[in-house]
Amino acid sequence: MGFASLNPSYAKAGRFPPRPAMGQPPARDTSGRLRVSLPASPCSRQTAMTPDELIRRYAVVHTKRRGRGRFPEGCVTLFDDPDQARAAADPDQHRYAAVVHGPTPSSEGLRLYYLIQWL
Repeated sequence: MGFASLNPSYAKAGRFPPRPAMGQPPARDTSGRLRVSLPASPCSRQTAMTPDELIRRYAVVHTKRRGRGRFPEGCVTLFDDPDQARAAADPDQHRYAAVVHGPTPSSEGLRLYYLIQWL
């Protein structure tokens, strides 16, 4: 007996049942198949952003490899203007001034900043 037969309102509306509690078997529809619903991705976008749409921020990025194009939020310190970012940069400590875009959510649940250019 599937979940939809126990609760017909889900079958009528075409909605999926809530996730079962830990240790409970997953919900199944009337044919015995698992009922699965995936949330919409918060960062899904149909078209690419143009350079004019990018929100540019001045920052100091803490990284050993300057060849990367994206950085986790914990490695980025934001500033109001490029002079402050340049003053806070310290190449000996692997801290470089940059223009970044973000934060944007990644598929792994991190918030990432994307490099636009090094200052």
